[in-house]
Amino acid sequence: MKKEMVKQIRRMSTPKILVCLPFHGSRDEVLNTVLLKLLEQDYPKQNTHLFLVDNMSEDPVRKVANQFLDGFGSLYLGHDLVRTKKNVVYMRNLGIVKANSLKCEFIFHLDSDVFLKPNSISNLVKILQEDDKIFSVCQEFLVPMKDEGFIFGTKRKYANFSTLDKREIVDVENVAMGATLFRLTLLNKVGLLDERVPMIEDLNIHKKARNLGYRIVFDKRDPLFHDHKHTTWEDIKKAYLSGKEELYNMKVSGTWRSELRSSTYWLLLILSFPLILLTPAPFLFLIIIGFARYFLIARGLGRILLFPAMFLSKVPRTLGLLRASLSKDSIGKNK
Repeated sequence: MKKEMVKQIRRMSTPKILVCLPFHGSRDEVLNTVLLKLLEQDYPKQNTHLFLVDNMSEDPVRKVANQFLDGFGSLYLGHDLVRTKKNVVYMRNLGIVKANSLKCEFIFHLDSDVFLKPNSISNLVKILQEDDKIFSVCQEFLVPMKDEGFIFGTKRKYANFSTLDKREIVDVENVAMGATLFRLTLLNKVGLLDERVPMIEDLNIHKKARNLGYRIVFDKRDPLFHDHKHTTWEDIKKAYLSGKEELYNMKVSGTWRSELRSSTYWLLLILSFPLILLTPAPFLFLIIIGFARYFLIARGLGRILLFPAMFLSKVPRTLGLLRASLSKDSIGKNK
């Protein structure tokens, strides 16, 4: 009974939060929409501090941010606009340091291409208040299917392991940072985001949190619009180029053990390529195994398309990991 009363009191409270919004690039109309959606939030503005971080954006984008703060900044508890040339993880860490200096209870990390709904922040706060062990809670944000590209679109539409089927609140292993609320007390115990893994900082920080026994929650009930477009080539390139960060993250978080079986398969498939001139048997055998595996965890047309999609994702990733493992300047190699 006492525990339920505490929960009820928490649900009625409106803790002080900081909204950290890094932005860059040239899409001023997108940032303008993101800021206007932020303005529409039903969470009390007098308990919200805005922290905008400009990654040396072009003049029209910077102008949008300045005009928004000039026009509406006084409605909030406080506001800052900071410029930096460093990566997005550094920008997020600036927000964490600021939130601690203001003695905020929560920090909300928002990407500059995710459009909130009026109750987004207030709903996430309610979920986070349910349990002191919840480290973070993310509201799902989705790219339109037509903009998902072949790799992500195939997995989303046809894979049985896709998390998109049920509109519910669930505990997960990891969430992205695009619309995610963190409990600062737990974040401080886990530590700042690792600036050496700018493409997978979400995997890194959430693995550390899970290792300490904290919960990661994903709210899939009312997905947000993500104004982003995937291309197959860009996804392939990112999978390859993130190899150094992926390898480092596996080492420090201990996930390399669970990755070993999958990486071994894709490495063997890669090594079978040059053998085709001598004998195609190893390559064909491995291809059949791959198709069979993904056939069993797919539905509809995905029974045919899922393996090619995973091939285009996993082979570049494996090559990136291999390149990183042989590189002299791999993260943490000389430490």
